[in-house]
Amino acid sequence: MRNALLTQKILETVSQLPDDQAREVLDFATFVSQRIRLSDWHDLQNAQLTALTELWDNDEDEVWNEA
Repeated sequence: MRNALLTQKILETVSQLPDDQAREVLDFATFVSQRIRLSDWHDLQNAQLTALTELWDNDEDEVWNEA
């Protein structure tokens, strides 16, 4: 399904639900969206950590580990 078609189908389905169940669907959709954004953020953090490990872990800077 194309995104616009999928969006329309979701809208049609949710609009037929009672308000409390529609809120539940909204809560779930919000949760999924946040989980995806958090996953992307963690991936970025891990990539930065990998890239900077060599810079941070070196003999010259060992003295700063005790500061």
